[in-house]
Amino acid sequence: MGAQAQQTTFHSDKPGKPDRPDYWSIDVNAAQFSLADVHHTDAGTTSLSIPRFTWMVNLAAHYHYDLNENFGFYTGAAVTNLGVIIKSGGVKYKRRIYTLGIPLAFKLGSLKYAHFFGGIQVDWALQYQEKHKVGDSVQSKFGEWGSNRTPRVLGSWFIGGTLLHTCYFKLQSYFTNFFNRNYTDGTGAQPYSNLIARPFLLTFGFDIITGKKYSFRTHTHT
Repeated sequence: MGAQAQQTTFHSDKPGKPDRPDYWSIDVNAAQFSLADVHHTDAGTTSLSIPRFTWMVNLAAHYHYDLNENFGFYTGAAVTNLGVIIKSGGVKYKRRIYTLGIPLAFKLGSLKYAHFFGGIQVDWALQYQEKHKVGDSVQSKFGEWGSNRTPRVLGSWFIGGTLLHTCYFKLQSYFTNFFNRNYTDGTGAQPYSNLIARPFLLTFGFDIITGKKYSFRTHTHT
């Protein structure tokens, strides 16, 4: 009498239909932590920004194409809440922009279970907001659409990992200065001429597949 063995497979739950190599997913960012290496060029000093945490309005839609079970690509569109907090002269300057980005990334590993990914992203700045605080008191606050206070286009690279097409972490580093050092306000001043800050992000989130369904099934062999 032959021995029985169980084997668990991970595949599409659509019987009789082969898996499609392409599909969409929705990326929901649950937590984002960020820092920036800040250079004050007029004083020749370097410091770290105040750590920043946000979960608000960080979403993406990704189009995936898997060449096989171990290698694939994705692109799409992402809305990112990107910001820098700097304290100077007793005033805390909180600045952030909403960006619309296009990532281009590869995926490597077991795409059915766990894999790594990496790539680059180009972001277009949409809406800028700046807030000045002394202690817990807000001294001033303003926002602008299509602002010139930051570059219109920012670039970054990223790496990360995904588990079971569900949970992910990502490290993202911007190589573009957050500030437009040539910006001149209505009084002729250049408030960011001596500032260089390149944000670094650590994010955790969920990737929800919309064009493909997976399930665990156990088969018995004799």
